[in-house]
Order: sequence, then C-alpha cells, then structure tokens
Amino acid sequence: MLHILRNLISHYGLFGMFVSVAIENLGLPLPTEPAYLVGQALITDGSHSWWVIQVVLYLGHTAGACASYWMGRRIGIKMKGDHSQFTDTQKRIAGWFEKYGYITVFATRLIGYVRPWSSYVAGIAEVPFVPFLLLSSAGTIILNLICLAFASKFIWLWASFPIARILITFSCLIGVVLLAFQGYRKHMTKKNKQEA
Repeated sequence: MLHILRNLISHYGLFGMFVSVAIENLGLPLPTEPAYLVGQALITDGSHSWWVIQVVLYLGHTAGACASYWMGRRIGIKMKGDHSQFTDTQKRIAGWFEKYGYITVFATRLIGYVRPWSSYVAGIAEVPFVPFLLLSSAGTIILNLICLAFASKFIWLWASFPIARILITFSCLIGVVLLAFQGYRKHMTKKNKQEA
C-alpha cells in the first residue's frame, strides 16, 4: 500500500505531496511518510530545493488543519443551536482548552493521527483562529524538519545497506505480529474475566 501511495505522490510531485498531507490533516487515515520520502528524494536528486519542499509540506498541513478547524467551528455552532446537552460538553471542552489548549494545539502537530482531531476540537471549543494558526504553524514547521531529516537518513540507509532493507522489513513484520499478539492476549484476558 505504501509503495503504491509513494508512487502516486511521486507521479504528481509537489501537488501530490500537498494533497497527501492536506488529506491526512482532514482526518482520513492516509500516512504522510510517503510525502516526506518523495520530498526528500526530490531534494536529493536536485529537482527542488529544501525550501520549496518545506513550503509545500507546510502549506499542505496548514490547509488541512485550517479546514479541520473551520469544520469543527461549524460543528460547534450547530451543537449550540441544536442541543443544549452538547452546549455543556462544548463549554467543558472550551474550559479545558482555556487551560491547556494552546500547548495542545502546538504539541499535537507532532503526534501522528491526533493532529487532525485536535484541529476539529479546537474549532468546536472556539479557540481563537489566529493563535490556533500561529501555534499550529510552529508545530508543523518543527514536524516537517524532523520528518524530512528522518526521511533523509532512511533513504541513505535504504540505498547504502541492502541488508538494512531486510532487517527493516523483518523488524516491522515482527512488530506487527507482536502488537497483534498483545491485542489478542488483552482480548482473551478481558473475555476470561467477564466469564468468571
């Protein structure tokens, strides 16, 4: 799946990178790693400068985050008008965001699948847009720096050491099997406790 996604993004170049990270920031389960790998490959082969790739990734993340924020804002307005029970929930969310919200907006930009949902919640909680945009932008810039650096090292490792490909693939496979086993064990433990 990632190979197909990487090829698709690579085919569309900068536009593919932009769309990939924007879609992920809307909450669709689309991994952003291929966009960073393609971006780093475009830098390495001299097709585009580091700055161009940074700007495209930043704009994609920001477009998705802003769309999520405004959809959340619309949901919040609808919640106020439709159901008073949701208004209480919205007030609690807003109170939590008053206390921890700004650091949350910044920090969640660095955490994979939490990223889009924090934008929705910030919109529902009616976090002011300008602070949301500034903190989200700061987190996105840091995320892009980290991910492009990892992509660079990963591409170098992959190209330089063919044995690393086998080790990386094998390690990922073992990790998936261990996670599945752990999930199965938890499920069986919970089932046994319920039966007892």
